[in-house]
Amino acid sequence: MKSLKVLAIFIFVLGTKFSWANCLIVGSEQNSDVLTSLVQNAEICPKDVLEFKAILAQDGLVSKSYMVANRGFHNPRRGSFSVFETMSGDSKSMSRKVIDEDLYFGHFTVKNQSNTIVLDQLNLKGKLLIEVMAYDWKKNAYNFYELIGGISKPTWFYRGDSFDIFEDNMNLKLGESKASKLRCSACHISGGPILKELEYPHSDWWTKEMPLPMGSSKISYDLQLYLDLLKDVSHFSASVKKGMKRIAKPELGIQQKLRPLFCTTEINLKSDSSMDTNILKISADIFVNPLLNEEVFLTMERNLYEDALEFYGSKFPETNLSDSQYAFHAPVKAYSNIEAIKKLVKDGVIDEEFMLDILAYDFKHPLFSKKRCDLLKLIENELDWRGAFLEKLNRSGRYVSLVSDLSKTNKKSHLVKVKNYLRDLQMSFSTAEGVIESVSYLSGIRESVYDDEISKNPRGQILEPGFRIVFPEMIKPLVEDTNR
Repeated sequence: MKSLKVLAIFIFVLGTKFSWANCLIVGSEQNSDVLTSLVQNAEICPKDVLEFKAILAQDGLVSKSYMVANRGFHNPRRGSFSVFETMSGDSKSMSRKVIDEDLYFGHFTVKNQSNTIVLDQLNLKGKLLIEVMAYDWKKNAYNFYELIGGISKPTWFYRGDSFDIFEDNMNLKLGESKASKLRCSACHISGGPILKELEYPHSDWWTKEMPLPMGSSKISYDLQLYLDLLKDVSHFSASVKKGMKRIAKPELGIQQKLRPLFCTTEINLKSDSSMDTNILKISADIFVNPLLNEEVFLTMERNLYEDALEFYGSKFPETNLSDSQYAFHAPVKAYSNIEAIKKLVKDGVIDEEFMLDILAYDFKHPLFSKKRCDLLKLIENELDWRGAFLEKLNRSGRYVSLVSDLSKTNKKSHLVKVKNYLRDLQMSFSTAEGVIESVSYLSGIRESVYDDEISKNPRGQILEPGFRIVFPEMIKPLVEDTNR
């Protein structure tokens, strides 16, 4: 049966009629990637995602598709979903093997006036039809492309590459940021692929365990072909992690190198992963940096958590639900940032003691700590940056405990302090008051993403407000966090 479905979609895309034209990519350089090779050099110019996929299929490439609900797992009424795809196989024209990490592209669905959810590929001037990331084998970086609707037909645009994104974000957390060249710079801060719901249970994504509900809407033929062949997002997650590690980094000053240690520049989202009707399993990463912590998760009684949601009048927008798909849905410091910190130690830029001393400073705020992030401005791009940093800390007189930590070996004491903190948190979760405070903290860190500098790019925000709905809203006033 599965082979018949594959054959059906293959015949469908090959049967698509093309508009014959020179397929130019506006702004394109002589890039060395799948899109440039197969689209710009083709006689036919794909004007929607099905025609684009047909060109790829004719070259011997096979697609893997994944889907996310843009407005919440249980909120399909607008028919708003995003489809993300990779392609792999033996390319006939390029005479090379293409892997999943060589090409990522995304497109969208919408519900039409006939109450049918369709692929949103109608040509309208200025409309984003497809967004593409293609790995450039010469640059060792990703090129970013868009197919944009036009007056008579859509046009392909090259927007820039990973190095342009690095340049756009060079001053992020370090001072006044300049205007971005790329819209993509607002989300793809590390210059590569991202997946906010990177870890299980991958809230709002189609999984084999939890397929996305489509509601009462009808499904178009071309979308149904996608739904029949969707892959579990865990495969996409594995590909994204690999793609992140393929990018060549530009020469950076010590401030830029150390930025992931002191500040958060990207986020991921984590949720309760227990699937238990009575007990929540909450990632300890929500409360402390994982590099300071040996615990995997904390537990909480579901009924106390639901009582706390009721206490605050929690409501997921556009629904009658009180919460996201999974409980305790929270932003955390991104996998990309954590891996960058590990690489600093591996490469000998810093040692483990320095890493732990910095992370332990204001450790109760692992996501965004102004106190910790402001320390980065005291780092100078010079050979003895560490000595100069310590001298500035000493001179100010405001960092006595940090100076003391940096002057001794104290890995064990940091880990013990964090372990005791998590133990106390776990004990507090046994009371209604403790759970209410934890939900207040949860709501606060959600809001902090929108307030932080990473969400101030005028060309976009990482949580895509207006397009995506990620968190519930708390209607009643929250308990004040005196530590912030």
